[in-house]
Amino acid sequence: MRLDDLDELASVERAILDRLGPTYLVDDILRQNKPYFSALRLEKLLMSLAIGLIVLVAALGVISTLVLTVTQKIKIIGVLAALGATPGGIQKIFLLQGLAMGLLGTTAGALLGVGLCWYLDRFGVIRLDPEVYLLDHLPFVVELRDLLLVVGAAALVALLATLYPAWRASRLDPVEALRRE
Repeated sequence: MRLDDLDELASVERAILDRLGPTYLVDDILRQNKPYFSALRLEKLLMSLAIGLIVLVAALGVISTLVLTVTQKIKIIGVLAALGATPGGIQKIFLLQGLAMGLLGTTAGALLGVGLCWYLDRFGVIRLDPEVYLLDHLPFVVELRDLLLVVGAAALVALLATLYPAWRASRLDPVEALRRE
């Protein structure tokens, strides 16, 4: 028997048992394949960890790029400060630059990932033996909640990665910055 909604599984099982009586056994796919579903849950957790590490490496890239930009632009930052730019204004410039880099990378990654999932699912690129798996190809389903969680986390990490370089740029002394160049 197939159900459209797995949340109804327990109530359907009880209804079948009530109708058939205690001499019958009702089993479901979740109980029969508990080790497989546990393995899939673990795989999802490890995949989330891997994606988190990729986001962390990207954040380190944003930090290093902005620190390098601050170092290269010391004279310009000094001139801006000497002309009256406030530390908050300078900090905002670097925050916006880092956030723009992070959002651009996050958007590109999300679009590429969703597009790849659509392609792999639509054309059934990864074939499976239907006699073993009851499926002819590996399905790729994009869960909106998961996508929004990953995109939100990546954007937050990008914003957090810009804080130190922006703070460092805002704390430059204009006289020292101009003297150093």
